[in-house]
Formats: sequence, C-alpha cells, structure tokens
Amino acid sequence: MKPSMAIPVAAFLVWICLLEGATFASGHERTASSYDDQIAVLRNELTPISTEKLKAQATLAIVREGLQRDPTNAELRREKGFCLYVLDETDLAISELEALLYEHPQNSRTAELLAAVYHWKATLRLKAGDAGSASSLIERALALVPGEPYFLSTKADVLSKMGRHEEALRYMRRALRGYPNDAEILHQYEKVKEAAEVLE
Repeated sequence: MKPSMAIPVAAFLVWICLLEGATFASGHERTASSYDDQIAVLRNELTPISTEKLKAQATLAIVREGLQRDPTNAELRREKGFCLYVLDETDLAISELEALLYEHPQNSRTAELLAAVYHWKATLRLKAGDAGSASSLIERALALVPGEPYFLSTKADVLSKMGRHEEALRYMRRALRGYPNDAEILHQYEKVKEAAEVLE
C-alpha cells in the first residue's frame, strides 16, 4: 500500500524548509553540525502522519545535503546507511556502513547497525531459498554482535533449512537464554525442536 500523502500544513512546511536548505528561525544558515537537530525535528513532525519509508526519503535528502558540505561526517554517513536500509536499498546500505566501519572500527553504533542490515539481508536470502548466502550473512552479523538472540535464532533457522537440526537446536537454546519470553523466538524454537525430533 502506498503511504498517505495527506500531510498537515505545519508538517509540510517544516519538511519543505528542511529539504530546500532554508535558514533557521534565528536567521543563521545551516551547518553540518546542525543536521542531527533537523533530522530529529523532521522525524517528530512526520511520525504520526507518514510511513517509515516516507520519513527515510525526507531524512536522506537532508543527510545528502549535509554530506556535500562535510563528506567525512561519520554521524551523517551512518544516518545515510540507516535510511538506505529502511528504503530497502540493502546493498547500498551495506557498502556505506562497511566503508564507515573500516575507517572507524571501534564505533559500536556503526557495527550494530551494519549487523542489523546483514541480518535483514540474511532473512531475505533465506526466504528466497538461498541458505548458503543467508549463512554467510548471518555469520557476519554475529561476528559484529555476538550473542544477539535474534541473530542466533536466524542462524538456527538457516541451519535447520540446511538439514543441520541438532546444531540449529543448540543455537535456538542460546537465543532462548537471551530472550526467554520472546514469542517469536519461542515459536522458532518449537519449529526447530520439532524438526530435530522427526529425525530421531
């Protein structure tokens, strides 16, 4: 379903101001350091009235303008990666975030976001029947954020699809230790456990 474009006038004006590079109410021109504030304002204005993708498109326009002025700004580059991820430009998001993490290897926020994108792409490849690619991607995610229960659950799903049910069950038990009451993980655990029991 396409997002609704019935944006209230106040929010629309804020959006246009931000996208066209208008000055702040104080009269000062925007600088790269002010982009975080503008992005926050944009998100607050659009939150009740638009989809995540519409917000991401608007935010990405601001981020790209900021990067023209300050191409090395790590915060803006990470925000760009996040927007591309939301917009389903997964490969572009990965490329952006991998480059950023290479330059700033100790930045945990970039590592966590990149891991989330790897995980998302792994789930897409798994749904497409490509367990091999999914396995490689989920391993990259776990290398960046070891022990994340949702990543472990997806790893278990991959292993189960590859017929490695006992290994899958071990990963699911680790995922359950992290989130013992999570409905999604509990459901996945039962599926993997059932598949393992069929082979016994």
